[in-house]
Amino acid sequence: METASAIGLAAVVLKKHDPEAAMLVLTSDHYIGNTDLFRLIMQVAVQVARKDYLVTLGITPTFPATGYGYIQRDAQSTGEF
Repeated sequence: METASAIGLAAVVLKKHDPEAAMLVLTSDHYIGNTDLFRLIMQVAVQVARKDYLVTLGITPTFPATGYGYIQRDAQSTGEF
C-alpha cells in the first residue's frame, strides 16, 4: 500500500500545528547497527532541513532493485557519512 498520502496528510497537519517543526519519515524495515551514528545523522538532517532544504537519505545499493528507486545527487550535494 502506498504511504505518500498518509505522509502528505501528516505534513499538512504538522505544519498547521507547528510551522517550525521538522518531520522525519522513517520506514520500519531497516536494521540500525550503529545507533549513535544514526542519531547524529538524524540531528544533522534536521539542522539542514531547518535551513529550508528537503533532506533525503539513502544507502549505496549492492544490487539493482527497481522497486525502491535510486537517489541521483546533484553538484550541490555535500557528501556522504
